Amino acid sequence: MQTKARSLVREESRKLIEATGRNAVSGLAIRLREISALTLTAAQLSIQLPKQDRVLNEILPALIDFNGDKGVAGGGLWLEPGAFDLGALKKSFFWARDETGKLNFINDYNLATSSPYHLEEWYFPAKNISGNSVYWSKAYIDPHSLQPMVTSTAPLLRNGIFEGVFTIDLKLEGIESFVESVRAKTGGYAILLDRSNRFITFPRGFQSKRDRALMSASRSESPRDFKNVQEFASLEPQFMPVAVAAEEMNAHVLRLNDYGAQGQNRVSLAKDPGAKAMASKELALIDAVVRDPLGRDNESTDSLFGQPVKVDDDLFLGTSSILYRFYVPGAYWKLLIVKPQSEITAVADSIVGLLLIYLSVTVGIAIVLSSWLLNRGVLRRIGQTTANVIHARQLVSERRFSELDESLSPIRGEDEIAELSSMMRGFTLELKHAYEALERQTRSFERFVPKQFLQLLGCINVEEIRLGDQVLVNMAILFADIRGFTALSEKLTPAENFEFITTLLRRLGPVVRDSKGFIDKYIGDGIMALFPGGPLDAIQAGIAIQESIRAFNQERERTGHEPITVGIGVHAGLLMLGVIGEDERLEGTVISDAVNLASRLEGLTSVYGCSLLVSDAALQMCSEMHSLDHRPIAHVKVKGRTELTYVHEILNAEDEGQYKLKCLTKPAFLNGVRLFRLGLLQEALDCFDQVLCRNPLDNAAKVLREEAVSCSQAMSTSKAAT
Repeated sequence: MQTKARSLVREESRKLIEATGRNAVSGLAIRLREISALTLTAAQLSIQLPKQDRVLNEILPALIDFNGDKGVAGGGLWLEPGAFDLGALKKSFFWARDETGKLNFINDYNLATSSPYHLEEWYFPAKNISGNSVYWSKAYIDPHSLQPMVTSTAPLLRNGIFEGVFTIDLKLEGIESFVESVRAKTGGYAILLDRSNRFITFPRGFQSKRDRALMSASRSESPRDFKNVQEFASLEPQFMPVAVAAEEMNAHVLRLNDYGAQGQNRVSLAKDPGAKAMASKELALIDAVVRDPLGRDNESTDSLFGQPVKVDDDLFLGTSSILYRFYVPGAYWKLLIVKPQSEITAVADSIVGLLLIYLSVTVGIAIVLSSWLLNRGVLRRIGQTTANVIHARQLVSERRFSELDESLSPIRGEDEIAELSSMMRGFTLELKHAYEALERQTRSFERFVPKQFLQLLGCINVEEIRLGDQVLVNMAILFADIRGFTALSEKLTPAENFEFITTLLRRLGPVVRDSKGFIDKYIGDGIMALFPGGPLDAIQAGIAIQESIRAFNQERERTGHEPITVGIGVHAGLLMLGVIGEDERLEGTVISDAVNLASRLEGLTSVYGCSLLVSDAALQMCSEMHSLDHRPIAHVKVKGRTELTYVHEILNAEDEGQYKLKCLTKPAFLNGVRLFRLGLLQEALDCFDQVLCRNPLDNAAKVLREEAVSCSQAMSTSKAAT
């Protein structure tokens, strides 16, 4: 019992620590992904903004502020020489928070006396990453706020050309409390290391050792940066096993990077001027972070690294301990958890002691009653009852309730064992019926609250939803609405209206789900759908909806009903998804300017006579944009927004005849739009006339021609008045 108990408890302790470590890594990773999303969004927006000081100074601070998130220390736009203004070697727009949390513009980096920021470790590696990923710098002490922090960097790529970077600085001052909470759950201690194995946090309660771990400087200087684990181990040799274990993690990353980078060009990073002053090992780690081998290697996607490491005499605990190592994705940080072995064996010894006491009592009772029990022949029946209980417990734990009926063989007789078996069978069947009822109820709830909505909030079922739950996500929004439904509904009775809407929505729901989206709201005769996978899924859903509507119209025409048309608008961006209402009535909803814009785009489909309109921002996010046939319609100012929105029509959503005609007339249409924007109205009219001559049903061309005529008449009237 002693051997088995120690083994079982040690295994359960290992599972607990690994689960705690993974949860901690998940918490850190969620924060890093949130800042990554902010950095990428800001970078994509910066590419679209005009390079004007006034515009950038108005828009960027509000984005960097991130709704007042005090963990965001600052951020800014850093441009390559000449990217903003020919001849300007340094042009940056950087804001940092002061003690009150307000963002202030910092111009120090643009001064002639300042060092070139293009050589900084957080800048030049971004030249080697794609436009949909970020680079995390090493941890450092910020020169302005004197706070420990790390920088997330996203490249600015315009048509594949590198124009600079956008950065967001994340404070690390709250990380130590977070790591301390991990220690409280596991015992021992926990430390967090950055990419270069420098301490981000240090175990509390060891001030003298903490001083030795800090960089050389006056003790009054605050804050001071930490050494890496190798430097600390050279001063405290007892810490060397932990330092070696941390270095093994970096060696593993470098091996994966060398294997994954075979045959690739790795010269650009090494030849960058910013890399010249760096040691080869640090440069190799930067190269690994840029290439992200852990994200690429399937066997390394788990945050836990290798088997636990035994430390014979730990520096901080002074006893034999076990070290667990975890990767933090993206930033390549390392979480190390150390637990004393004595805590594990103490639990095992306590359990063994209790087992011995209970066993002694049980053996004594068994000796007294054994002859009587054997004479009654109960051992077999008890064994059968026990087997039934164990099997039933296993089926319940595995949620295999449908097998409970046939698994519980009845115990015949009229004694207590038979009665106990019968009661056990009754309780088990009641549990089965209760679970089946709960499953039916859960499925019913999921028809009102989409499962994807719960998953985005991190909930397993509706019982976990709480008022105020919210999450900031980046996804695509689709609005679809029937045109002229008011006139159509006036011809129908209320019952016919209800049946018509139900029949239509039965078609749209599966189409949205097949495109990896879910319907968030039914809005009268329309829907609002969300697509976590991005705008390409939403656009493909819009195309499929129009195909379904055309099939629906064929059925309506066969029954003597007039066809219907549906307008669809698609946009993508950051939105807040959560639960609103009050304690007795809750509702899941999304709140964002992106949602409003998608609704406005759907409304514009009736203005321009298009089946599917999509914003330029959403279209640019599509990784397979080449698979879509589209054409620009106009820069429009939609209700509720001050900025102009660039709108495209997706031709793939049209029926076969209109698709072919619009593709055929696309060159003339694009030329007309270009001439219209240049103010060459007569030339634009000629182009739109060419389009309408080939395709009189091109409503977008008609509307743009009418706008060109109106502008021409207005100019003529103005000249006459002058």
